[in-house]
Amino acid sequence: MTAETGIAGAVRTVRVEPLGPLQTSLIFGVGARDESCVTAGITHVIEHLALDGLPEPVYPTNGCVESRTTRFEFSGPGDVVGESLTGLAGSLRRIADGRVSAAELASAVAVIRAEGEASPVHPVAAEAAMNSMGLRGAGLNSADSDWLELLTVEEIARYASTYFVRENAVLLWAGEPPLTADLSALPSGDRNLPPVAAPVVVEGPCEYLSGGRQASLSFRTVSASSGLDALVSGVLMCLERRLIRELRRRAALIYGAETHRLQLARETDLVTIAFDARPAHAVEIAQTALRLLRETRDRGLPPQDVDAVLAALAHERLEPGLRIEYGYAQVNSLLFDEPPAGPEAVEAALTGATPEDVRRCLESLESTLLVGLPEDALDESVDPAVGHVAPVRRPRPAPPIDGRAFGRSMLATVTREPRSTRLVIGDDGFRATLDDESILVRWTDIVALEAYDDDVLDGVSVQTADGFEIPLLAATFRKGEEAIRLIRERVPARLQVPAGYSEG
Repeated sequence: MTAETGIAGAVRTVRVEPLGPLQTSLIFGVGARDESCVTAGITHVIEHLALDGLPEPVYPTNGCVESRTTRFEFSGPGDVVGESLTGLAGSLRRIADGRVSAAELASAVAVIRAEGEASPVHPVAAEAAMNSMGLRGAGLNSADSDWLELLTVEEIARYASTYFVRENAVLLWAGEPPLTADLSALPSGDRNLPPVAAPVVVEGPCEYLSGGRQASLSFRTVSASSGLDALVSGVLMCLERRLIRELRRRAALIYGAETHRLQLARETDLVTIAFDARPAHAVEIAQTALRLLRETRDRGLPPQDVDAVLAALAHERLEPGLRIEYGYAQVNSLLFDEPPAGPEAVEAALTGATPEDVRRCLESLESTLLVGLPEDALDESVDPAVGHVAPVRRPRPAPPIDGRAFGRSMLATVTREPRSTRLVIGDDGFRATLDDESILVRWTDIVALEAYDDDVLDGVSVQTADGFEIPLLAATFRKGEEAIRLIRERVPARLQVPAGYSEG
């Protein structure tokens, strides 16, 4: 495997041994985590527009959007692959220059709607990321692309000219690059490095209601930019074996368990462990898995699991098809300034690991623990302050603010809304007290405002950067129509979207 520069129009290049037909991937350091709540899916739209701008392919062609990368893949004879890459660069330049018609944009969105909603990462990991850091960064992997039809050609052009640039790209070849490949048409710009820090929405441990049927545990650990990265990978492999042994083979509670790792920031990853099981067993599974995690943190890795993982890694290195995967690891190293991953590094880390090293990998387990439980597993009589495994995830306590107050309306009294129901609108944000619980929302923390503008409902649903949703109906408050108007005046127009737009 080699890494080179100055090939194919000054785009950095990684080459691996050929595995058959010539294969190439042009990979950009941009993905779902670079979007916003109201533009979720914009990267996917650009991927479709770029490929739709090429001649109808004869040989395998594909695009893929993940959390932090977007790939364009081509395979076939050298001259065809070279022409495809050259055409792709021109297509991306046309998008960045704003030379896409509104009809082309509408067609790309329609195809994505037909394709159906798909998470850039595993849905359980996306959900855990949103609960860990809200609707920002990696948390946007869970955002629904409800308002793609509101995207404009100008927004598409700004996004493409920011992220789909040669400095933010690496070209991966499995084979010899053809001389016909020319990426010089790509715009020029800056690299897109991950953020330094990952915000914490709520202090752990806490639990949340999952939108799926899997139980999960997640916690923060070090990322690929740290010296412990390879050991974390090895620890997770050992954990997966132990969880399956204890929860499937001995307790017969699960069918399977799998770990997912998602980068939140330059030195912070989120580990999510998802369990395939009946919801009725979810609480017991989470409690048992947490006990095993704590034992691993406090006592180190069981030797039998280390030996098994080392044997699996040694065998893995013999698989020829994995060369391309190591190539992708080298690509990520160049895109994000992180050490390239590989089985050799994991083997070395596991072989020399001490119990203290393992403890450092899991030292944030308690303070960042999130437990996702499916609805069918929940007992409504359980106190939210205690929860089933940990306290229920809630907003931080909201201090009082100065501003114009709107109390409970007569209708809200009739419908038995609590006496504490109140809305205060101030210069920096608003404080809403609903169901005897208060939340403070600063104007700068609003990532989307869904507006109900029909004859039945008058109000808004405010989505915050921390991933909370606050429904505010005019009928709930005295002079509620005025309160809703004041809120909408403070929120940028682009963040205000029609409620239920994608269904309409």
